[in-house]
Amino acid sequence: MASAKEKYSAAEFKKALEVLDAEMGKSKNLRKMSPLRMISAGGFVAVSVFGNRSSTEDIDYILDPELKDLPKAEKKLSIAIEEAADQLRIGKNWINDSMAVFTVGENRKTLFRQSIQQNEILFQGKHIIIYAVKWQWALTRKLIRLGSNVKGDRDPDIDLSDSVALARRIVQQNGAPLKRDVIKGWTENIYTPIEDEVLDQVAAEYVRKYGTQGII
Repeated sequence: MASAKEKYSAAEFKKALEVLDAEMGKSKNLRKMSPLRMISAGGFVAVSVFGNRSSTEDIDYILDPELKDLPKAEKKLSIAIEEAADQLRIGKNWINDSMAVFTVGENRKTLFRQSIQQNEILFQGKHIIIYAVKWQWALTRKLIRLGSNVKGDRDPDIDLSDSVALARRIVQQNGAPLKRDVIKGWTENIYTPIEDEVLDQVAAEYVRKYGTQGII
């Protein structure tokens, strides 16, 4: 696989997850909890589902918040992740739970349940199953990020491409374009609203790419 600082393809992530699955099988505690369920958003979804990116830096996940012994699961999973990283000679952050900060408490539990119900499986092994996060939540996060990238610390083209891909999936599921007021209503945080300027940008790119309106 690539070095710790490089990006990984869908095939490389699949290999890494297979190694992780095998490592998890060596843990008595994790075997009892198997299969562990996770939800994921961001680059891994873009690479493995939409194909609008060829590679990304890591897999972001949220572990099942309703596990009976969540702290123990987190600890044992962390050990297995490190073992897999050592085997593959990659950085230990190749899969991490950094996205968990964006949703807490009951909101996290609700998001997790809704994502499982969506049933978009990104990876399934004997001891781990990774689902895509609820599309509406993922799109909301991307739109907020597009509007808040004031420091230019990310390439806005990546977030724009991801936003269009997510909007496309939701439009296909709904059978109709997305209404702006509906999209704005998806955000849980009143302090970081989705900006009209961002919706204009995504709507225009959607038309450019697909030749039809996705956001009205």
